[in-house]
Amino acid sequence: MEELFKIEDIEIEQPDTYSASFSTTSTEDSDRTQDLVMHNTPIGTIASYQMGWQYIKTSEASKILRLILNKSKFKVRYYDLYNNSWSSAYFYASNFEMTPLCLSDDYKYIDTFSFNIVKVDPI
Repeated sequence: MEELFKIEDIEIEQPDTYSASFSTTSTEDSDRTQDLVMHNTPIGTIASYQMGWQYIKTSEASKILRLILNKSKFKVRYYDLYNNSWSSAYFYASNFEMTPLCLSDDYKYIDTFSFNIVKVDPI
């Protein structure tokens, strides 16, 4: 069975680029002492993924935007790098970039389209 990216159980065009980023938050008292030794107490880690497309049809980009823009959360079927498996989880989206549009009579597309999705729950 081929695994596919989905948003709210709707299949989307598979991204051309897909990269993971993890950010760990530590307690307020985590710090280096004067001997420069780090005393760190992690609270948790949040996963985020950058998704990007090249030469995506404006109709597909519009479909994706309507599924994620201004939503407090939405369900994504994605490849979970931490668990090395396909999974579903809730995310929110940020940092949208689109450059430039080509609006010919017979083909409308965006040269590059990308955004970041941030997992709602920690790892």
